[in-house]
Amino acid sequence: SMRHIEDVNIVTCIDNKSEHYAKLSSRTLRQFVPIGLQSLDRVTAVNIFTSILSSHACNWPSSIAPKLGNLAEAVFDLYHAVRTRFRPTPIKVQYCFSQKSMFKLVNALTRVEGNYPSSATRLTRLFFHEAMRQFADLTLMKHDRTWFFNELKRVCKANL
Repeated sequence: SMRHIEDVNIVTCIDNKSEHYAKLSSRTLRQFVPIGLQSLDRVTAVNIFTSILSSHACNWPSSIAPKLGNLAEAVFDLYHAVRTRFRPTPIKVQYCFSQKSMFKLVNALTRVEGNYPSSATRLTRLFFHEAMRQFADLTLMKHDRTWFFNELKRVCKANL
């Protein structure tokens, strides 16, 4: 038997600055309604991430609470540096970082047990580990990994 599907909405995302956006045919675009959203600016992203971290950090020690804004700034600074430096190429197709990368990093930071970030040093270690897992694991070339490691150290010193 045949089933009838009615009133279906399909939502998909594509970066309008991506080279793939230019390859969409007019026939494809005719079937969809493109909606443009701007990238998050620094102030908005830091506010969002600070709110997310604050809501999950209620079990963390109170001495960590003042560092949450700095942690959110570190996430944004690192993402911006990575997105500027690492662009996808035919050899490095996995270098496709989006705002989702920032949210995945923040999500990983919120999943830690409440007693782990007992000091600013442990919070910095946690951020360092999760950033390496999120971004550095995708690097192929040794010079890219070295650059990322140095950039991560710079962001940690500047923000944490």
